[in-house]
Formats: sequence, C-alpha cells, structure tokens
Amino acid sequence: MALIGTFANGDTEKAKELLAPGYIQHNLAYGTGADAFVGSVAYLASAPVKTTVNNIRAFEDGDKVFLQTIYNFAGAGEQVAFDIFRFDADGKIAEHWDNLAAKAEPNPSGHTQIDGYDSLEDLDKTEENRDIIKNFLHDVMQGKAPTSYYDLWRIENGKVAEHWDVMETIADKETWQNTNGKF
Repeated sequence: MALIGTFANGDTEKAKELLAPGYIQHNLAYGTGADAFVGSVAYLASAPVKTTVNNIRAFEDGDKVFLQTIYNFAGAGEQVAFDIFRFDADGKIAEHWDNLAAKAEPNPSGHTQIDGYDSLEDLDKTEENRDIIKNFLHDVMQGKAPTSYYDLWRIENGKVAEHWDVMETIADKETWQNTNGKF
C-alpha cells in the first residue's frame, strides 16, 4: 500500500526504497525495472491534476499481496484495479501484475465492482476454497483467451458466494513497453 501511495504523494525515494533490484513489471504499458516505476511516480507528481488512490481491499498470501484499488491517475478518470505484488526474501517488491478497468455504474442487481465483504473468513478452509475456485474456473470460465482477467472470490458454506473481477484486453505485442509478458 505504501508503494501505490507514491502515485498520489510523489515520493520517489520511498518508491526506490520499496522496490527490489531487478524489479519485474508485467503491466505492458510501462517499462520494467525500478527506474521505470520511479519515473512514473515522478511523472504523476508533476501532473497538473493530483493522482488519487483509494485502497478497497488488501490481502496477503505467502510472498504475494493482492490489492483492489480505485485509481484516478492525473485526473484521467476513476479506474478499478487488481494489483498483485510478489515480495522477495528481503521484503522488497520483486514483481507486479495488474489489470485496470474504468469504474462502472452498478450492475442490474445494484452491485458495483468494489462492494461486498472486505475481511477474511474460514482461513482453515483456504486450500479447500482454492480447489473450489480452480474447479469453477475450469468448468465455467475456461476459454477466455486473449483477455487477461483477475478474480477475487468469497466462499460461504462451500459455495461461491461473491465475486469481483477486472478484465483487460491484452495489448498488441508491438505496443508493449517491456518483454516480460502479461503473466
């Protein structure tokens, strides 16, 4: 959360401090490496309209941290994002994946991209719940290439009870600013 906060506060020194040597960026609109990330922080700090960051959810699983956030980069409009960060053994951010989509109006059932639960339950069922989602993805959502999507699921009583996602069309390879690939 401190790293994404640098988009709003422009603290390039903090961004440098948090990133591991050899930082890998999977957002294809940005170059890879810490210098590219710090450059984007500096660019946003110089923009005439301040960037805003509103974190909705943050979860940790091993060496990964997942964030669901609403960004408004330099007044370009609100976007809902899923960010996944991998941390190295020294606690530095080593790798980043994300998807962003324009913030939408509530769907026909009245739900938004960000409402719902924001706490963890049934931690003793984590592996069982992962299997439920793997099976759901295989059975229901298989075949969604060339699109990239990130999903967050809430399990209740052994069933999928709630779902959030951000889908993004993978950019044409000739527009990529790095060669790391989306995944």
